[in-house]
Amino acid sequence: MSVVWRGIVENAKDTIVARWTGIESFRWLVGNGHSILFWEDVWCGDRPLRVEFPRLFRLALNKNGLVKDFSMSNGFMEVNWADFFSRPQLDREMHMVSWLREAKSSMFLSPEVEDKLLWIHDRKCVFSVKKLTELLLSDGGWI
Repeated sequence: MSVVWRGIVENAKDTIVARWTGIESFRWLVGNGHSILFWEDVWCGDRPLRVEFPRLFRLALNKNGLVKDFSMSNGFMEVNWADFFSRPQLDREMHMVSWLREAKSSMFLSPEVEDKLLWIHDRKCVFSVKKLTELLLSDGGWI
């Protein structure tokens, strides 16, 4: 690990640094779904699905599955969501599954396109030490 990365990692617990490098600072752009954790990563909305749907996450058979593991024919339209849970859903859980189904039904995976991690604090969505340094300096002179 380079000296710069070691410094970023060591200081990531600092609230000012975490503001710019924490999980909330990154989003996944879905390509083939081979790199994105379905429940844990931020790829649909502003929070991980395990946070958005904690009850469904508790019932999930595959808590560490990739996005591709939850799709059929490179999409989510034909997915039988009941197959992914440990028991049949109660009425309120069925509403959550319905919302999940609706939110994912228009999404398609592109087998030839790699998933891409985006950093939301840069207009090009690319993480750079230079930009992080600028943000830290503007956030109270941390450096």
